[in-house]
Amino acid sequence: MGSRRPPDYLREVGRRLRLVRLAHGATAADFCREVGAGPKAYSQWENGNRLLDILVATRLKERYGVTLDSLYDGDRARLPARLATLIRDMERL
Repeated sequence: MGSRRPPDYLREVGRRLRLVRLAHGATAADFCREVGAGPKAYSQWENGNRLLDILVATRLKERYGVTLDSLYDGDRARLPARLATLIRDMERL
């Protein structure tokens, strides 16, 4: 059997997605338009009710330079430096 994700995994992915959005100064509606997602689905991802769709995550990567590792696992090692700094600063607030 594969490893199970912690119960708060979906919330953590949603939190990271929200931080990326806020770091870019975008509204949820802006992000939806940019990545071709519906507002209901986006809300469920950001609120941690559903796992972020991999196709949308890939579009975020292409559009904003967000790595899949950062979204799904919290690994910021390969994020663009400016984005990593913005996210880190926002977490301190």
